[in-house]
Amino acid sequence: MSKNGRTLAFGAGLGIAATLLSVAVAPTAALANDRTVTRAGCKFDFHSGANYSYTSKRDFGTCNGHAWIRVHWENGVTSSWRHDPKFISEGSYGGTGEPSDYQITWSEHKTQSNESAWRGRP
Repeated sequence: MSKNGRTLAFGAGLGIAATLLSVAVAPTAALANDRTVTRAGCKFDFHSGANYSYTSKRDFGTCNGHAWIRVHWENGVTSSWRHDPKFISEGSYGGTGEPSDYQITWSEHKTQSNESAWRGRP
């Protein structure tokens, strides 16, 4: 009986260790900051990640608003506000005119030019 008790305790210990290991190696995307906003019948998705951030307008029907974004890079540079009727993104992959060798430290998202922005941190 005590042998089985030790075996069960050992098995339970492995389960706990496996759970802790799976948490420790979670992908970066799982750690990113996400938010969905509904305004005037439209849904907007905001994603803030260290390497890639975006604002996406899910409903393209008659509702107003654009996808807006700006990001702050780890070297201290903040991008200008950019917008698109459906989808806009910034990333550390180059081609945007921003410092692509740096990670994003925060991003701001909004659905109209004259509203307060939501700030996400990766």
